[in-house]
Amino acid sequence: MKNYIISLTAIALIVLLQNCDDATNDDINVSPEAYSVSADDYTFHFNDEMYAEANARRANSKECNFDWSIESVSRVGNVLTVQVDRPKDCGVTYEIISGGVEFSYPPRAAIFVKAISQGCDSNGEYISENLTINMEEAYIHMSASDLKETLVNVRDFCSLNDISCDGECNVTVSDQ
Repeated sequence: MKNYIISLTAIALIVLLQNCDDATNDDINVSPEAYSVSADDYTFHFNDEMYAEANARRANSKECNFDWSIESVSRVGNVLTVQVDRPKDCGVTYEIISGGVEFSYPPRAAIFVKAISQGCDSNGEYISENLTINMEEAYIHMSASDLKETLVNVRDFCSLNDISCDGECNVTVSDQ
């Protein structure tokens, strides 16, 4: 009788394990292949390698050849606005680099903002420019409801300033 119960238990476990989904951590932490999304004033890169490279080269004077800075970060819903001060007479393009999303509760994302210009003279007048990032267009692999809960850490590539935006926010660098 004892062998019969053990055999039935073993068969039940085998059937149960065969019918279970392979729900692994990968199903929760979906990390898609690298991709880029272009907008009018920036290119958003979702790329682990680019993010790691940006983190390693952060505040490198060779790559930060003109003065610019993040002045504030605000968020309403899934729209993140980064206010940047930069030299007026420079042609500047921006890269927004994300290395992924940590699917904790709440989810967390970190992005680098990188300003790029050739031959820019930082000795003149400065202007403010807003980068408006629609997170639903940038994080194409995430639902709007997940994005709404996502905390965002905005990192200035040319300095060590990080600005945390928890939910809807309006943060100036001087508040940090």
